[in-house]
Amino acid sequence: MKIISKEYLGEQEVYDIGVSSSTNTHNFALANGIVASNCFNKAHSVSYSMLTYITAYMKAHYPVEFFTALMSTRSKTLQPKSWAMKAPEYISEAAKFNVNVYPPSVNNSGYEFTIAENEVYFGLNAIRDVGKTAARMIIKARQKTSFKDVKDFLHRVNLQKVNTKVFDALIKAGAFDRMGYVRSDLLSKTSEIYSYIKNLEAYKQREIDYIQRNQENERSAPLIERRNFLRKEVKKLSNRIAKGKEKENDISLLHSYEEEIEPLEELNLKKKPTLARHEKPVFPELLRNKLVELTFSEIMEQAQYIGCYIGGHPMDLISVQKDDLNSLEEATYAQVAGVILSIKEIKTRSGKQMAFIEIDDSTSSAEIVVFPAIWAKIKKDEYIETDIIRCSVKVEQTEPDIKLILNKIKRIRAHEMDS
Repeated sequence: MKIISKEYLGEQEVYDIGVSSSTNTHNFALANGIVASNCFNKAHSVSYSMLTYITAYMKAHYPVEFFTALMSTRSKTLQPKSWAMKAPEYISEAAKFNVNVYPPSVNNSGYEFTIAENEVYFGLNAIRDVGKTAARMIIKARQKTSFKDVKDFLHRVNLQKVNTKVFDALIKAGAFDRMGYVRSDLLSKTSEIYSYIKNLEAYKQREIDYIQRNQENERSAPLIERRNFLRKEVKKLSNRIAKGKEKENDISLLHSYEEEIEPLEELNLKKKPTLARHEKPVFPELLRNKLVELTFSEIMEQAQYIGCYIGGHPMDLISVQKDDLNSLEEATYAQVAGVILSIKEIKTRSGKQMAFIEIDDSTSSAEIVVFPAIWAKIKKDEYIETDIIRCSVKVEQTEPDIKLILNKIKRIRAHEMDS
């Protein structure tokens, strides 16, 4: 667009259609009940329209690129708890466009959200306990050649950067799922796997030392044999000459032997002990399946490492009678359930302990107030994040945040859902 000419028309009033709001909480406060007094001008409206059109076009025609960009941006700009709630929505929406979003993969993930074979993968940097350096090391080691298996992976990466802590985090995030490994099996054998790599390096060095030792002995053996022969001959000739019984040429032969033996003596030749050979370490057997089935606790644990749930919210995977958090009404009693996001314990003015438990049921999140009398009874159960709880509550408020008062609580641990 190019401006050809412009003309000043003085100050002009700008209007936009307003939206009625009985609570006066809407961004566009009404001046006269019909027209908003703080509306956008046309330029602003046109700009938003163009952005809406462009993003809609990208979503319709380039859905893989669109959802990759969307999740890359939102994962950085949203607060962790908001991202945990929004990510499953994005993944579900992407599925409607035949776009699959997968957990991180050591073979397909880049540093951030990555497109591989027309599918979207979480980035390696998104994994808790992996870190920027380890993520870059993995990508650098992989380059254009995929890792064949865990053994190949460990042989090619820098194990000082990709240590056992990083390796465990990769497993829990699902980074080896596409290879068919069973997470629990890999985790149980992490120490054994890394010991194999360490022992293999020691074995290789031992083999080098063994070969070098044999080569040294092979080179020195004829020299030692010659030196020993010369020693005997020099001694024999010297004794004969000392007794005056030397034969013809004994003196010249003695000088010849002494000249030859001198450099051999300086070498201080000695046969070194042969090194024992060790058996080559054996890589532990690992379970691999074409289809990796995840337990409920593994799904919960994965969310802790990538910040969100991939295959839907845990509450969608279990059957629990409950009232949705987003449907609650104030001053009523309800049965709610959800995943514990956080637990905060405080002391009251009287010195007693109480707590605030934040839960998420996929429809919304809420804060549950646990007064001292109840907290004293349930505290010993050691509730943790990722536990799923079902509670009888009184709804204290629903706006702007949901606050509930706890009456009763029941825990459904993640590992109990696996049985």
